[in-house]
Amino acid sequence: MTLSLTGVTMLFEVIGFLISTLIGSIVLIYRLTGDIGPNCIKRLLYGIALKNWKICQPKRMNNYNSTNPTTTRDIGILPCAEENLLEEPLQLKSQNETDEFTFYGIDDNGNSFVGKILKFYGGITEITLHLSLHGVSYSVYRKGQSSSSKEFILGNFKFEIVESMRCWRIWYNGILENDNNGTSVHAVINFLWKPFDSPMDSRRDININLLTNFCTNYGNFGSNLFDFASVLTDGYTQFGAHHGTIRIDEGQEEGLYLYGFRLRKWDFISLGIQGKFGFPKQELELFGMSGSDGKAFRLVGTNGGWIDGSRLFPSNKNFHITQVDLEPEAFLQKSLPKLFTFSDEHRSVLIEIWPSFQTRTLRDMEVVSLKLTINGRSGRGILLRKLGNLLTSSRFSTIIDTTVISPTHVMEKAESAFFDNKPQQGGPGKLEKAWKVESEIVSFNSTVEKDISVMGGKGASLAQLYQLSGDSKEFKTAKGFCVTTALFKRNLPLDEFRIMFSNSKTSELDQTCLEVMKRIKLSNARSHIVSMIGSWIDDTFGEIEVKLAVRSSGVLEDGSELSCAGQNETFLGVLPQDVAGKVVDCWASLFTPQSVRYRLNHGQPAVSEMAVVVQEMVHASAAGVLFTADPRTGNPFKLMISGNYGLGESVVSAKCDPDTISLLRTSENSRSVMKLEIGEKRLGKKKSKIILNEDGLTSEVDMTDEESRSFCINDKVAIDLGEIAIRIEQELGELKPVDIEWALHENGSIYILQCRNITSLDSWTDFELIHEADSAYVTTFERLTHANTGEVMPGVTSPLSLSVVLKLLDIGIQHQTNLRSGISTPIVPYTNQKCIVSRQRILLNILNVMFSSLDKEINTSQVASDLSIFGHRVLDESLHALAVERHGITPPWKKLKELKNLIMTVWRSQAEMEKVTKIYSNYSIPLDKIKEDTKTVYQTITDRIFDLYDVCRSHCMMSVVSTVTQMFALLTLAQGRKADDWDSDIYEDVSKVLSVCMDVESADLPTTMDELAKIIGENGGSSTEILTNFVEKSPMEGFDWISTHEQKIIPESLKDFFEKHGHRCISELDLMRKSWRSDPIPFVTLLQSLVRNKVKYQNSKTNGPKSNFPNDEALLNSLHTRLSFTAKRFLKFMLPFCRRGVWSREKTKSYLVRTGDQLKQAYERLAYLMVKDHLLPDSKLLYFMSHQQIGQLLERHPSSPKILYKAMRKMKLLPELNKEKYPEITIGIREPVDEDTKVEFGDSITATPVSSGKVQAKVKVCMSIEEASKIIEPGDILITHGTDIGWSPFFPILGGIVTELGGLISHGAVVAREYGLPCIVGAGNATKIFKSGENAILDAGKGTLTKVKVSTETNHRDVGEILLT
Repeated sequence: MTLSLTGVTMLFEVIGFLISTLIGSIVLIYRLTGDIGPNCIKRLLYGIALKNWKICQPKRMNNYNSTNPTTTRDIGILPCAEENLLEEPLQLKSQNETDEFTFYGIDDNGNSFVGKILKFYGGITEITLHLSLHGVSYSVYRKGQSSSSKEFILGNFKFEIVESMRCWRIWYNGILENDNNGTSVHAVINFLWKPFDSPMDSRRDININLLTNFCTNYGNFGSNLFDFASVLTDGYTQFGAHHGTIRIDEGQEEGLYLYGFRLRKWDFISLGIQGKFGFPKQELELFGMSGSDGKAFRLVGTNGGWIDGSRLFPSNKNFHITQVDLEPEAFLQKSLPKLFTFSDEHRSVLIEIWPSFQTRTLRDMEVVSLKLTINGRSGRGILLRKLGNLLTSSRFSTIIDTTVISPTHVMEKAESAFFDNKPQQGGPGKLEKAWKVESEIVSFNSTVEKDISVMGGKGASLAQLYQLSGDSKEFKTAKGFCVTTALFKRNLPLDEFRIMFSNSKTSELDQTCLEVMKRIKLSNARSHIVSMIGSWIDDTFGEIEVKLAVRSSGVLEDGSELSCAGQNETFLGVLPQDVAGKVVDCWASLFTPQSVRYRLNHGQPAVSEMAVVVQEMVHASAAGVLFTADPRTGNPFKLMISGNYGLGESVVSAKCDPDTISLLRTSENSRSVMKLEIGEKRLGKKKSKIILNEDGLTSEVDMTDEESRSFCINDKVAIDLGEIAIRIEQELGELKPVDIEWALHENGSIYILQCRNITSLDSWTDFELIHEADSAYVTTFERLTHANTGEVMPGVTSPLSLSVVLKLLDIGIQHQTNLRSGISTPIVPYTNQKCIVSRQRILLNILNVMFSSLDKEINTSQVASDLSIFGHRVLDESLHALAVERHGITPPWKKLKELKNLIMTVWRSQAEMEKVTKIYSNYSIPLDKIKEDTKTVYQTITDRIFDLYDVCRSHCMMSVVSTVTQMFALLTLAQGRKADDWDSDIYEDVSKVLSVCMDVESADLPTTMDELAKIIGENGGSSTEILTNFVEKSPMEGFDWISTHEQKIIPESLKDFFEKHGHRCISELDLMRKSWRSDPIPFVTLLQSLVRNKVKYQNSKTNGPKSNFPNDEALLNSLHTRLSFTAKRFLKFMLPFCRRGVWSREKTKSYLVRTGDQLKQAYERLAYLMVKDHLLPDSKLLYFMSHQQIGQLLERHPSSPKILYKAMRKMKLLPELNKEKYPEITIGIREPVDEDTKVEFGDSITATPVSSGKVQAKVKVCMSIEEASKIIEPGDILITHGTDIGWSPFFPILGGIVTELGGLISHGAVVAREYGLPCIVGAGNATKIFKSGENAILDAGKGTLTKVKVSTETNHRDVGEILLT
């Protein structure tokens, strides 16, 4: 024992000696050389240090638990507060800080876009934009003072956040330089950026392999041994796609879809030439993609080594790049390497760079457009090279603006603030002012800069113009002063006004406005301010008699989101003694119904604030407006002047047809100074003008013949106006075009009366509104279908539903995919991966949903899956090859694992069904117990969204169970035969097997509705009474009749129906569609049609759920397929699971709809309260916003005006979008097809039989339920695009069903089997080939529909009852 202990002790001593020697050696080497010795040791230490450093970094994004959520926040469909904060511009606190945001993308044709906004301390902002279109390169660089510290914007270039980490808008409207020939062009760029995957934190999601190599090779840091923060720029990145349009000059608008990246960086400006690595810091970013397979990569490095790299696959999997065979130095040279290789965690990739690349230098950044070959496939790429240190790159050198005169005044102020380290008072965007905020009246010449909150939009602009005119001999600004918002607030009881508006109903709004105006005008405000204003008039204008203009100046006027033009009063020719009264009248005009409704319709409060401008009148011989860019297109090469004789009131109020003169900015090339010349001139039909009379009043007088036939200004004055306007634009326009009001004095002097930015140029286009909710396509060959989703959500889905229901469905399918594969792949809540949105329609991504588990060749289970979803075969060799390339061949062990997981899912389904039934069978939200407050109701809805997800996840599970069990049954019947050898007998046998699923909810609804119609027919009186009092009445009158009928059985039966099925409706998962219980009118319309047929065809037969087999044994014996003993036993074993699968699927769908109906009622309550609180002008607008945007509206977010404006326009677009038609399967970017597309006509079609039987009858082609209600008669064969629950009333009277969409488990197939109706699905173009009224034979056994000729002596009903079974 002693020897043993001694040996152990000696062993520890030896180990300790070796470790201490090693450490001592490392320390000695480090002291002598500043390094730590061999690379293997360095690599080990750096690897350990990096892993520890990564763990210590806070998790700032993707803070969700989408795999096992317990709250709505965990699901991740709504951006969390942390992500919203991250996406906002950083509030920079020192000169050394920067905030950089870059988007870039490229397509297969080499078209590319690079946009960068770089923000500095003090509001200074740089923009860099590069565009390559059809081989022509364009670019622009600007620097200036940003108009907002809370936006990424400079001039007419903006990155606009739509939804944090999920959607951004990129907009530019201005001048680009053609890099090929030096000319300038006008460009309008509108992109929506959507992500492919989750964002990657630059600090937490680090590439340890590349960083370890970098630090090992270049880690001689001295005291900064493990200073990784100096290596890694803080920020985040995300793969994504840019979808939008570009227009060059006035040419054709082109659509582009660019694959690329976005990166956000928060950095410190290095104060020396040498970085901490001992070399000048040069950065590069290399992006490449192959459109033929959808794979992309990104590498980031410095001239010291690679520091990051990742590879994206079309399956949305993202892997770190672990090794690159060339150093970044090779990509910083003028000539690029021809070949290089990199490796990710699974494979190596060979990149070939074609020699024909284009390079464009933009300040300190080079943009190189590349043509690549990636593992033998054609590809494209972008190389961004940022050369040199920020301060040594002449970043703040003098700008030579080649398109307009240099805005030196703005730049001198901006750069002075930057270098002098003097923060502007109030932060960026709010400049220093020389008066106290409490000042009640201020003079134009006493102010240094504007403050809209004090002087209002008009007053602040005039103050700047007055200051600018003092240094100019070109124009004047009439002197005056501004009655500030402080005087407004001190003299009016604004809190009382807020209470009055808060308590008023929408119908009472106009009356409340009139009461507020009356209180203001009858108040003592005039007497309180008259002496003060009189003193200011004497001090400003002296003792001379003057006539004044009193003009309202609201704090919301002339802003970036609102113009409020013409909403409030302006008084001209006011005598000094009347000014105080007119000021009060201006205050009152803020509360006219027109003005209040304008604010409410733009998401602003009813009670706002106002200043008033008092200014000397200009005796104008002519006046008008001038735009420094075309107000329609934003073209800065075209200035537009509108004018008339007399005062400008006739022009701005549109009381005349003014003269119009266009000025053209021209130059020999982009480097020369722009010149102005007269363009097109149009003489207006001027019949009258407004003049100022001697008594100070204005009057409208007729124009003389000479004035009517001549322009109100000559060409010289027009050119002078243009030059003045350009100078004002440069000084005050914040690099944006402006709209100015001008007047030509009788003595020839030019006066500028007002200046504001043109706010309409960045309005969202129809293209952007239609595609705002679109998902990003990983490739241009994605296969998308509405075969399944088109039944549940036919047509266009409301934006609110897309933001809630669709995202929940997508995450639910992602969850089921993970359960099937057994791999815990992170669920991505940032983008829809399974359920795709295109043009506001819901689709399935076929490659990602159906074909992720594959054999080398097409197998029968995949074909069976096709039949379940589509009703016909979809998977062919080309589609199979695409799927294999994306997902690979599934190895046998993995297939066994998936099979085991599917079986376990089926096994667990009963317990899940019991759980969901217990919770959601009678689900309700107690709205009557919730506080009548918009924010409380909104938060309740937000919390309850989790319940919708919970039942949605269960429904996805039951859908899998139903599909799997039916697939097992189909494969058993096939008995090993290949899909090509399947005949009609197999399909008929399948329909028999699936027809045993009794008591399905979808089948119970039409039965219950038919019974209700029967009760009305039997108890509602005579046929004439029923037709007169119910069928022929309006739906509302009909509803009143049956709900109050003296025969109690009728209203009681109606009540029973609503209790059981009142939560259903057409497009029932769309939150915009009210349930039958909430809005019975659509239901009553269907019921009237059903009762009409009951009365008209009293002796006709009706269908009902039926079973032709007394037991399973009888069913199996009736099959055409001869089954082996084992197959028969297995099929008999599977039948209960098939029944349960279909029943559970339909039941959970009903629970899902019931839960959704409760949310619908909650949203309806919220909409009512928002209208009541004047947050919405129309309750319907709620459904044209996302759930997040509703929350922003409640918080009065700065984007509220835009949110409401977009919602109004989306509501107008809805009818046109609903008219669009699409094929069942589309490839890539989805576009509607021409409704007149020709199809091959014939006498018959073949489709997939899902319910056996044979019938000869008239066909009725119905594209809507409304159409069916008018023309369907008993015994007809219905031909339609697809059916949902709304078609239920027709099943009891139909003779057969044919749908273009649908599969074995579609709504029409399930109900048809329950009713024993012949039914075929997947009958492409059936609605075009057949016409209503034609006679046909539907042979569901063979899957055919054939036209027949019938003797005219045979009446319709007899034909409909000829069942040829």
